[in-house]
Amino acid sequence: MWKNFPTIQAKMRDKIDSCPCLAEKRIFAGQNLLNDRAAALHNTFLSGKSDLTESRALTLEQSVMELVSFLRDDDFLRDVFKVRGKMNFSYEVKNRTAFITHGSITEPIYTVLDIPKHMLTVKELAFGLEQGRLLVPSSGDTDDFGAVSMRISMVALIMMFSSMVDAGVWFGYINTGDAYVFCRIVWEFHEKGNPVILEYYLCVPSKDVLIEQRLDNSKWPRCTALGQVLSFTLHALTFFPSPRSWQEMVHGSMLCRGESTIMKFLENVIFNHYNRFNPPLGFGYLDSSWSEPWHHEFLRHYPENKSLLPVSDSPVQPVLYGVLYCTAACLLGTKNKGPLDPRCPNFRKHGEMYHQLHSFEIVKGLL
Repeated sequence: MWKNFPTIQAKMRDKIDSCPCLAEKRIFAGQNLLNDRAAALHNTFLSGKSDLTESRALTLEQSVMELVSFLRDDDFLRDVFKVRGKMNFSYEVKNRTAFITHGSITEPIYTVLDIPKHMLTVKELAFGLEQGRLLVPSSGDTDDFGAVSMRISMVALIMMFSSMVDAGVWFGYINTGDAYVFCRIVWEFHEKGNPVILEYYLCVPSKDVLIEQRLDNSKWPRCTALGQVLSFTLHALTFFPSPRSWQEMVHGSMLCRGESTIMKFLENVIFNHYNRFNPPLGFGYLDSSWSEPWHHEFLRHYPENKSLLPVSDSPVQPVLYGVLYCTAACLLGTKNKGPLDPRCPNFRKHGEMYHQLHSFEIVKGLL
């Protein structure tokens, strides 16, 4: 999980607010243009991935490009926000990538993966992506809502990771029309090598804005889809693309698989798992900007919603239905059926001395 994502977003928004020359300017062409975009969006029926991509291009991408262009044209703002050139998006629906062009050089920034919400619901994402739920699969996995949600979420992340590697970027996000899963690739030093880690964070702008407005928070525009994507874009601009040598190394991993194969898995889940529409009672999405002061304020205004409060971070190993999460060393040990990690709480469930499942077999079983 990308734990410091809210902090990074908040710092970028504060940076925007601290620039009067940006906050006081009228950037968009006018209200009529915004009304035309709203009308076009209202009349669009999102029946599939192409419709979702077209809708996002009309609303988010166009607005983000206008804002970045404004920053580029101002000498002071260009230096503050590290805008190196003109921003645009590729026209490939399969792997839509944002990039910056300066002179004859084109640098990719991040990639966007559109998955229609009927293939990946908000509740499935919220349940499947909750911190630590992505465990090493075992033969005891069931087909209840939780198990299906975890499989769908894991496959979506694999697809996102593959798209990011193909584009040569560190950042990307999944868009379902309702939810956004912001991702980044990081390196973590390990005694056995430098494993690649994909961090993620789930946001549902419509719900975030509603909760902020209930609290009379004047900063609710920060929680809109445009606010989140703009801050994410400006943060991604501070990084340079991944080197070619890194891309070639990761391309050889078992995680980089064809999108058509992964989409077939999602379609199979849609038509064969009724339980994906039956989440546990009382389960719901938590606000993506949740913090300690924030939820105390929320509890004061809405005490009847105590069940919605998140569990605070704890150094103690988190538990889900009595099952402890595997350690990082345990997950790394699945490569080539490596030795078990004795510190893993599920140590005795994985085998005697070595893992019984190869990492390739785990991924293959998901697809």
